Amino acid sequence: MNSSGLIPLVALLIPIIIVPVAIGCKLAQRRRELEHVERMRALELGRVLPMDEPWWTPARIGVATGVVVPILAIALALQASIELGEAATPIQGIAGLIGICSVLSSSLLAARARSSEDRNGKPRGGESAFDKPAYDPDAFDVVGRRG
Repeated sequence: MNSSGLIPLVALLIPIIIVPVAIGCKLAQRRRELEHVERMRALELGRVLPMDEPWWTPARIGVATGVVVPILAIALALQASIELGEAATPIQGIAGLIGICSVLSSSLLAARARSSEDRNGKPRGGESAFDKPAYDPDAFDVVGRRG
């Protein structure tokens, strides 16, 4: 192929390469602008975006504790029973007790952490299901105020 046929070929390849790259850059810029607008709106409303929240929430820490502690207690009791034989019976009972207590306490902690968040995962302001509802005292007309 001579050089005269190479020039039109390169001239045709330039738009094939440059146009998709330019369109891709423009789309990436638009996506960044939309993410920025979404982030700013979430900050105005006091919400956390899903990509910004930490993975280790209190509920997940409670569940992880309820899973890891009993497994470790039983594994260590098994190791002790292999090494000590019949003398490890109290250790096995204590490991079982530790496992049961860990599962119960971590499930209570996870439930409490889960109930202290609203639907968006945002912590509530210290209110629980047993608190009195907040109200404005001036919203009620009391007979004693009329004079």
